Amino acid sequence: MAAAAPIDPLCRILTAWQSDIGPSWKFRLCDPFWRLYLNEQAGAEVVFPGGIHRLLPGRLHLLPAWGEFTARCQGRAGIQHYLHLDLADWGRGLFTVPIALPPDPVACAAMRTLCDGNSAWTAAGRLRARAFALHALSSAVATLAPAAQDQLVAGISGDDPVAVVRRFVEEHLAEDLDLGRLARACGLSPRHLGDVFHGRTGRTPMAYVRERRVANAAELLLSGAVPIEDVAQRVGFVNRHHFSRIFARLVGCGPASYRRTRRPVSDIAAALAPGAAVRPRVGAAPVRAVR
Repeated sequence: MAAAAPIDPLCRILTAWQSDIGPSWKFRLCDPFWRLYLNEQAGAEVVFPGGIHRLLPGRLHLLPAWGEFTARCQGRAGIQHYLHLDLADWGRGLFTVPIALPPDPVACAAMRTLCDGNSAWTAAGRLRARAFALHALSSAVATLAPAAQDQLVAGISGDDPVAVVRRFVEEHLAEDLDLGRLARACGLSPRHLGDVFHGRTGRTPMAYVRERRVANAAELLLSGAVPIEDVAQRVGFVNRHHFSRIFARLVGCGPASYRRTRRPVSDIAAALAPGAAVRPRVGAAPVRAVR
């Protein structure tokens, strides 16, 4: 029997904006989202366990999710354009350091347009932003060894039990999820699923559930409008206390602090469904914020 065709990885655009950064741009960046940066001037850099990655002006740079990164700026670096993406578990473990994409003036011009505070918030603009992000990711994939690229394809195979679990978790995140239910979804015993999932990802299935709940919660927190108690309930945590404890352990700060420092620039807080974001007011001046 032929294997099922691969499925497309999840790619949701969370933020498309720009800000004027300087010495106050110094933050720990460890959260569920990928970042795509374009800086107009030199001076900004990202520190990671393996060294320092300078955000060269006029180049696109990708920061993988869940990295141990610290962003900082030496002097004034001027305008930074950025996209935040949710890619679920795509590329986890294969991309661990910042990536400078090849010079591409056309792509940089497109990035500036997408992050102008308006374009990416139209229906057509959001599709263009998603296509742009996927194109940038394809350039990042090209930096991987052939074996790692094959591993990426295996991770989204339609009949792969790990891929089945990942899809099932996304579709049932707010429900009660235990190892037995996940095992039934992919036709394996709980023990066999645990072994396969850990061997493939380095984490247990339930650890993955917690991470995806935190990722979706972070997205809701960025909207700025949903009460934290409701955020916890929407993504499947039993109460706010449990949610806050797990969120702080994985992200490094509590939900309230995360919302306060990392929400998108906006003068209107609105409750939004996952996958959407707050639209900045047209003409609003860029401000300093955690990016």
